[in-house]
Amino acid sequence: MKFKKEYVIIFLIQVTEVLGFSLVLPFLPLYAKDFGASPLIIGTILMTFSLFQFITSPILGRLSDSYGRKPLLIFSQISTFLSFIILGFSNALWMIFASRIVDGVLGSNHSIAQAYLSDISSKKNRSKVFGISGAAFGFGFLIGPAIGGYLATISPMGYKLPSFIAAGISLVTILLTATL
Repeated sequence: MKFKKEYVIIFLIQVTEVLGFSLVLPFLPLYAKDFGASPLIIGTILMTFSLFQFITSPILGRLSDSYGRKPLLIFSQISTFLSFIILGFSNALWMIFASRIVDGVLGSNHSIAQAYLSDISSKKNRSKVFGISGAAFGFGFLIGPAIGGYLATISPMGYKLPSFIAAGISLVTILLTATL
């Protein structure tokens, strides 16, 4: 299998997107608890992203079929970036909810990236490409929670630092997508 430049870029986007998402996972329940959230509310916050992504991913997928993968990928990455900025500036529970809703509704980066990989892969190489894509996802998910949890405990900014780092990582992926 010949490795195309596009594969490397999409894999890098996937690693950084999952890394950004997984940076906030370890402290999100604690962040919400600081604003008085009950265990039910914390569970609802954690569910919110996935619920909205479940509903809107097919819609964004169809839009990417009509308007192109790159524009929709950039659009979804911008929404992810904005969601992490909202999370970093959160000073109330509703802002944490808003952050997860914004990313869930508009941030279907992974599904659009997978569609793009399918578009540029031959049938012969598709399973290998998706295997490497899964590895990229797993790698980001492996290191993100440890980094996010560590940063939240050592920083005087507390939970805000990993949120802003996740936003920075998302910004990098936007620039990669737009330029490469």
